[in-house]
Amino acid sequence: MPILKEWSLGVRNLNPYSAPETGIRCLRGKVYDDDRFEEGKRIYTSEIKTLNTQEKLAVTNSKTVYVLDEPDPEWLDWINKNGYNLIDFDIENGMGLGDINGSSKD
Repeated sequence: MPILKEWSLGVRNLNPYSAPETGIRCLRGKVYDDDRFEEGKRIYTSEIKTLNTQEKLAVTNSKTVYVLDEPDPEWLDWINKNGYNLIDFDIENGMGLGDINGSSKD
């Protein structure tokens, strides 16, 4: 199974003229153990269907299952400074796209 290291949750817009909230949720990070990519290449995944930070697994729209290593330390710092916990970003928890684009919890 591919492994994502230094990962973070993001939004990807295929159309640069679209509003950020119309983008798709994706993961970005350094990928390992995936024959499609060079080891350590920084990638953006396809849309995330499931993100479970407790089990350290993510499943994308393309049905790729990623094992999640440690998150990006800068993103983790942002999470903590804004009063979130990593589990708040699990897709099942219904986190809104506006919230992952830099809004604080307050």
